[in-house]
Amino acid sequence: MIDKKPFADAGHTQIDMITEIYAHILDEDRKINAQKFETAFYSNPDMRPVERSLQGEESGSMTNPDIMMKQLESVPQLMDAFIQKFIEQYGNQIMTQLAKKMLGA
Repeated sequence: MIDKKPFADAGHTQIDMITEIYAHILDEDRKINAQKFETAFYSNPDMRPVERSLQGEESGSMTNPDIMMKQLESVPQLMDAFIQKFIEQYGNQIMTQLAKKMLGA
């Protein structure tokens, strides 16, 4: 059984009366959200430019490494941090390959 005391505190004694008075508020929100969803879903926008920009392809003829180098060159601290991380991660491999080439040459 539903406790009617909270409803009575609000000035309403029956649940049906509350739903009749306030249900239209929820219905309007549902209608608005349904229209927004329908518009977005069925409008079939061309998402290719968005996908290209997310993949970095919209930059014209520059490749991703070119873009990265321009960004690194524009901020010296960023370049220093990149070089440090690169050496930490790949330094030993590069030195080993270089030594093999020098011994083999």
